Amino acid sequence: MKSLTSRMTLWYALIATATVAVILTGGRFYLEYSLLRGIDLLNAVEFEEIRSRIEEQGPEASVADRIAAVHQHAELDASLYFFQVADSDGEILYRSANLGPYQLPEALHGHPTISYEDPELGWIRSMEGQVGDLDVHVVSWLDSTHALFDDYERASLLVCGGVFLLSLTFGYFLSRLALRPIASIQQTAQKISASRFSERIPVPNTGDEVERMAVLLNAMLDRLESAYEQVKRFTAEASHEFRTPLSIVRLQAEKLLNQPSLDPEEREKSLRDQMEEIERLNQMIDDLLFLARSDAGVMRLESRDVFLAEFLEDLQCDVNLLAEEQGLRFVLDHPKNLIWKLDPVLIRQVLLNLISNALRFSSPGMTVRLAVSVRKESLVFSVEDEGAGVPEEKLGRIFDRFERLEPESDSGSNGLGLAICRSIVERHGGNVGARNRQDRSGLVVEVRIPFRGDV
Repeated sequence: MKSLTSRMTLWYALIATATVAVILTGGRFYLEYSLLRGIDLLNAVEFEEIRSRIEEQGPEASVADRIAAVHQHAELDASLYFFQVADSDGEILYRSANLGPYQLPEALHGHPTISYEDPELGWIRSMEGQVGDLDVHVVSWLDSTHALFDDYERASLLVCGGVFLLSLTFGYFLSRLALRPIASIQQTAQKISASRFSERIPVPNTGDEVERMAVLLNAMLDRLESAYEQVKRFTAEASHEFRTPLSIVRLQAEKLLNQPSLDPEEREKSLRDQMEEIERLNQMIDDLLFLARSDAGVMRLESRDVFLAEFLEDLQCDVNLLAEEQGLRFVLDHPKNLIWKLDPVLIRQVLLNLISNALRFSSPGMTVRLAVSVRKESLVFSVEDEGAGVPEEKLGRIFDRFERLEPESDSGSNGLGLAICRSIVERHGGNVGARNRQDRSGLVVEVRIPFRGDV
């Protein structure tokens, strides 16, 4: 019974059979009630006729005359009823001829109506009533009625058996029909593989739970396909990023190995190149591990209430050194006496990364500005530069991993800095975006951190 189709079929058959059995049982009791009520009515009619015959004799009539009146009536219906008359002391005064010497059982006395199984008479239905000082019993046979009940019960068993078998048949086809969308889901799931992630489950237009489940599963497959493509792209890009520094290290090592006569200055330069590439590899590995921890949700935030004026002025001291070295001007604009809950170490990393990018793409004499404000219960950091900006088609991708804003040959970046910034900001419950300036050339990067966000 591990098959859902089998279980549904069996449950359908059992419920259908139980329903029919309950209906037939109710019919059996209603039939018995109706028949006994009809027999009681006939017995009552007979009793009333006997009463009227006795009363016709008058109040002064003798017992013999009254018994004669009963006998006269009993002769008319002797084939259908038993009659017995007793006096107030219980002495039998009259028995209908069809009773012979047999006397009605004592169990019938004291009951207006009662059904009773007698060893001699079989099933009978008795009615007892008083006519003056006479105790009159009118009794009907129930053998034919009980035979009808037996036939009904046998027929009911046959009907229940037939209903069970038919329900198994119909239930099987109905369950197969109902589970056809599930079978389609199963077939589609079997087709899905790394090379066929585009398969989707057909959505039945039924408006029921199966349709909603198919929609949810397709949405899940969309997310899985997107995640798979992201991992696939990330793997390809990571392997490409690792290949270049590793190739340089290998070539420099081969150069040292194959040219032992290199002069010390050339040898030192080769070793220095190797160390630079190894350092680049180490930085890339650290960045990838950081992103992996963030993706896995295990990156912990050391959030606390930070006095922003002090935090930003400390940041400004470091940035001023970088700006002055490149002949640039750095401007900080922030409100006073503002406290916000965040991880100061990670947010400092975000701001330094964004400001470093702005400095890198600015020419001497230009200004880089960091403006801090509060909008709609969010803390907003805006980093503005006066560089060339970013092509519109690239704006939506600059926070992707291994996406560079400049050719690889001209960059010391591994293309992970902005991706790390986005990861940190999202971990604070915020978001980061970029747009080109409208008033002049340059780029604006905005970081939004909600007030006491999910940190």
